[in-house]
Amino acid sequence: MTEADDLPTAFTCAAQVGIDGSGDEMPIDAALAALGPELGAPGACNEQFVREDALLVLVIITDEEEEGSAGDPPQWFNALTALKGGVESNIVVLSLIGPKNPACKDAAEIGERLTEFTEMFTYGSVGQICAENYQMFFHEAIAGIAEACDGFMPPG
Repeated sequence: MTEADDLPTAFTCAAQVGIDGSGDEMPIDAALAALGPELGAPGACNEQFVREDALLVLVIITDEEEEGSAGDPPQWFNALTALKGGVESNIVVLSLIGPKNPACKDAAEIGERLTEFTEMFTYGSVGQICAENYQMFFHEAIAGIAEACDGFMPPG
């Protein structure tokens, strides 16, 4: 969305994610659908969201393991990287999930597949969904995003 857009209309369109469907959270399928060609087509809700001249920052926040999306972490990595012209270092993935040794093992499923996916990226960071606060996670994320910006390489 830009200042030139009718922001209430654009946001309403983009925010139509729904609450129906599977009880399994599927953040990877959701991200790939939102960033893919159908919703990125001219006139669609996410037109020009994925741009060649910009980093892509994907933030995943879930207390469940990724069990519903099609494929596996290497396939997800390849699909997301393809959306950025094959330059994986132009993608930052921030995942607030149930990590391998969660402080709150009873409140969040361990996100092994999401951890594997996130750690495939040069600029991938995993934080605990059950942390008391996320200040340190996002503080470190900002430094990672700045580093990714410094190394940004347009595809081609």
